[in-house]
Amino acid sequence: MTTKKPTAYNNQLRIIAGKLKGRKISFADNIDGLRPTADRIRETVFNWLMGYVINANCLDAFAGSGALGLEALSRGAKHCLFLEKSPKALHQIKAHCEAFNLTNTAIKQDDAISCLNRAKGYDIIFLDPPFASDLLESALIAISNNACISEKTLIYIEAPKKLDTEILTHFSIVKSKTAGDVFFALLQKNV
Repeated sequence: MTTKKPTAYNNQLRIIAGKLKGRKISFADNIDGLRPTADRIRETVFNWLMGYVINANCLDAFAGSGALGLEALSRGAKHCLFLEKSPKALHQIKAHCEAFNLTNTAIKQDDAISCLNRAKGYDIIFLDPPFASDLLESALIAISNNACISEKTLIYIEAPKKLDTEILTHFSIVKSKTAGDVFFALLQKNV
C-alpha cells in the first residue's frame, strides 16, 4: 500500500504531545474560515483533557486542519470522526492520517449540524467552526436537543472573545480561558 504524503503547504502546526509529538500538520491558507487552533491553546485544552482523552471516542465536528482530532489521537484517544465540508481540507486530513498510520479514524465530508443531531457515544466533541458564522450556536442547539449526547460528554468550543454567552445557557462551563481574540472552553450539558 502506498502512503500518500500530505501536500506541503507553508502553513504548518505541530502535534504537541503523545505518540505523534513533533509531527507536522500542513494546511492551505485559501480555505474559507480555516483558522487552526494555535499550539498554546491546544496545549492548554489538552492539559484540561489529560484525564479524559485516553480511550475517548472523539468527534472533531468542524475539523479544518484536523489539529484537534489528531492531537487527541496522538494522546491516546480510541477513535476520532473528522467532519469537514471543504474537499481540500478533507484531503489533507486523510493524507495526514495515512502518513501517521492512523487506522482508528473516520473522515467524512458531511454537515456537522445534521451529524450532531444524530450523534451518540462521544466522550469528547470539538467545536471550532469559522468565527464569521452562526455554526457554533447551531451546533450547541443540536447537542442540547440530542438526548443521545450525555451530560458527561465534554464539549470543547472555540469562539470569538466577544461571544454572546446566552448561547451557553443549556451548558455548564467546566473550564474557560481567553487568548488574544479567542475564547475557548470545556462545556457539559446541564442535566
